[in-house]
Formats: sequence, structure tokens, C-alpha cells
Amino acid sequence: MLGGKPVTGEFKTVSGKMVLDESRPEKSEVSVKVDLRSVSTDNYKVTGFLKSAAMFDVANHPVATFQSTRVRMTGQYSADVEGTLTLRGQTKRTKLSVKLTGNKANGHVGFEVSGGFFRSFYGMKAGQPIYADKVNLKISGTGRRG
Repeated sequence: MLGGKPVTGEFKTVSGKMVLDESRPEKSEVSVKVDLRSVSTDNYKVTGFLKSAAMFDVANHPVATFQSTRVRMTGQYSADVEGTLTLRGQTKRTKLSVKLTGNKANGHVGFEVSGGFFRSFYGMKAGQPIYADKVNLKISGTGRRG
């Protein structure tokens, strides 16, 4: 939260790989790479602040990564994905909830991801305690089968 209301934004450059093993879900894998320089909000000052040394520090750490370490099915189309999130050169464990939202055209599949992390764990302590420490993630996208 910034000034009492949540900041919503997006990353324009994200790549990743999700390997789903339906017969042995525990063998499934997820890896994601986010270009933090591609962050965008509806306020250029907030976008600049997020890119600054006080937050993502994109000049020194332009990329964030997530690598799964464990996938546990929680339903027919949902799973908890544990893994490591690397931001600002620091790697910490986190857990994400993933839900497949259906098949799309041309062999694509939709998904939604939720989870979060504490920014202070990665050295992003600017504005605390006025601004929230917890960063809530809501991610939606599509992936290609095969």
C-alpha cells in the first residue's frame, strides 16, 4: 500500500517454463524470470520509485527469478508451488497457489497465481512502517502446451 491504497502494476517482460507431469505431479516444475525494468503502474512517480535503489534497484538487479522446489496438487486443477524467489541478489523461500483456468486456442492453457512475500526480507524497507511490508501477488497468464 502506498498512501493508504494498494499499488497495482504489471511487468511487461516475463518469461518462464511450467512442466506439468499429470501422472506424477510432484515431478512438475515451474521457473520464471521477470525483467524488473519492465515494471509499470498508472503513476510514473510510483513506477520510478519501484525501479529505484530503495526498492527493486533495477540498475544493479534487473531480473527477479522464481524456481520451484516442490509442487503439491490441492485439487484437480490447482496446486501449491513452493520455491525460491530471488530479488536484489537475495534468495528466499516462498509459496504460490496456482490454478489452471482452462484450455485456450492453439494448445494454450490459462492460469492464475496468487501468493506474496515480505519486501523487507529482500532489503526493500523504504517507507516502513507507513507502507505495507507484505507484497501480494496476483498473476494471470497463458502458457503453450508441448
